Amino acid sequence: MSKYRNEQLNRVLMSRRSVVFKDRKHPTRQKLKQQLKKEKDADRSAGSVMMAPIVIDLEWNRSFPGRSPIEDLPNEIIQIGAAKIDPELNVLSTFSELIKPRYYPRLCREITELTLITDADLADAPPFLTVIESFRRWCGTDCVFISWAPNDVIELRRNCRKYGYDTSWIPDCYDAQLMFDDMEMQQDRNWPLNYALYHFNEKPDGMHNALADVMSTISILKHLDLEEGLSDEYFKVIVERT
Repeated sequence: MSKYRNEQLNRVLMSRRSVVFKDRKHPTRQKLKQQLKKEKDADRSAGSVMMAPIVIDLEWNRSFPGRSPIEDLPNEIIQIGAAKIDPELNVLSTFSELIKPRYYPRLCREITELTLITDADLADAPPFLTVIESFRRWCGTDCVFISWAPNDVIELRRNCRKYGYDTSWIPDCYDAQLMFDDMEMQQDRNWPLNYALYHFNEKPDGMHNALADVMSTISILKHLDLEEGLSDEYFKVIVERT
């Protein structure tokens, strides 16, 4: 799915917050969407397997207040939650694992208060490399990530690099928060997950943890045009491919 990414359109993508991309009807943005649609239609005609959407959410720990963070790892993942969905946003399969942290072994109080995850919960949890290998196998090869805001896939790549784990398997990720703002609010701002739930009169899916936030994100996506969202490069998270 890369033939349509010529240099001119890529330059526009990298300036996604420009006036060009804020305007949903701008010719350049429409041209990019049309080229992507043609590419997807060609894949369907050729019988190619379509990318399976996976909604992901991560929880992470960090250094204690007043202490300097590790330069290349400001946040260490302690939980991965994910759900595979079909085109109608039905949940097909879920993944949820705690991770025993190595670099920030003690949880900050605010992290425990937010997630209700404790040091005792993580004491017997598997290490990052075990969980990420299991998660990679669960994801498969033909998938695309969806997350609320861009942070999750950025932290996933950063943690993989810190642990010396390959990042080439991590697929493209689309920003559900940006979809919510662009399709519903049109105010060019970031929105908390809980506000979007409130906006659509949806209730949070249990306590704040990775899988619960995944389910809440799916509840919001049911009010948006996900097919359009996955066909518009504006919503793709821009990451450093290293």
